[in-house]
Amino acid sequence: MRPDRKDDSGGRATRAGAPIIYLHAKVSVFDTREAILSSANLNGRSFRWDTEAGLHLTDPHQVEDLRRRLMSHWDPGGQLMTPAPDRHIAAHWRAAMLRNAERPPAERDHFLLPYDPAEAEAFGKPLPVVPNEIV
Repeated sequence: MRPDRKDDSGGRATRAGAPIIYLHAKVSVFDTREAILSSANLNGRSFRWDTEAGLHLTDPHQVEDLRRRLMSHWDPGGQLMTPAPDRHIAAHWRAAMLRNAERPPAERDHFLLPYDPAEAEAFGKPLPVVPNEIV
């Protein structure tokens, strides 16, 4: 979410009072040891029908460098970079996103907010002759 813009329309293009930034991401950082940079979307179409190329990173130094570069863009204040020693990074990120969602857009610490896929699932409709993997 862009913290500098407010939108109270409440439509699908907003979340927590701000316009959604649509990402066409091709990067997945799974933990401190593995990441993927790829042309593939994480869906059945990319996995089954399209021709895609990707790079699987397993060098911890490369994964950490990629994670830091990505997070410095989405989390300029560095709040999400290092969890407390007793917290799993996903739990740390989720807690930070929930705190961010409670704030007005102009007062948010970073661009990340929690996402509930139920709204998108309710919006999606099955189409004749279109396999679910493509939808």
